[in-house]
Amino acid sequence: MAYFINQDCAIVRKHYIVILLRKIRFLIFFSVSCLLFYISFYYREVLWEELVFFVFFPLIFGLLNYSFFKMMLSYIDYYYNLFIIYENHIIIIKSSLILIDDLEVLDVNKVMKIDSISRWLFSNMLWYWNILLEQQKNDVRTFHFMPNPYRIVEIFKKHRQEFKD
Repeated sequence: MAYFINQDCAIVRKHYIVILLRKIRFLIFFSVSCLLFYISFYYREVLWEELVFFVFFPLIFGLLNYSFFKMMLSYIDYYYNLFIIYENHIIIIKSSLILIDDLEVLDVNKVMKIDSISRWLFSNMLWYWNILLEQQKNDVRTFHFMPNPYRIVEIFKKHRQEFKD
């Protein structure tokens, strides 16, 4: 589940479709690598042997390592990209442990409007949408692949109302 709701805060992760897309990419790269291995192994008499050993095998090795590394980084990105709603502020954590380490704190009073936007049928069926936070000074923040957007909007409005009271 992508939610953890406590009395003081709500922690939201991205939708699981992000991991599914990365797994599909990994399977595509893996199948291309297997196809290249099949071509280089069974047709090595027809192809030049130098082409097989110095081009195909390093290409297969590079594709497999690249796809596996990207899949592992996508798992880290999935679990370390958090959207935390407190009573008086919103904390956005983006971290990949290697490339990105970002922490943002938004004040609830500076958020003028929160919207949820959906495009196409697939995102409606799987219930992941984009959330737009409009701040003062015409700053618009977009958060992609957020699950159950109406629930996030309800939590935000509830915390904002409690903060104003």
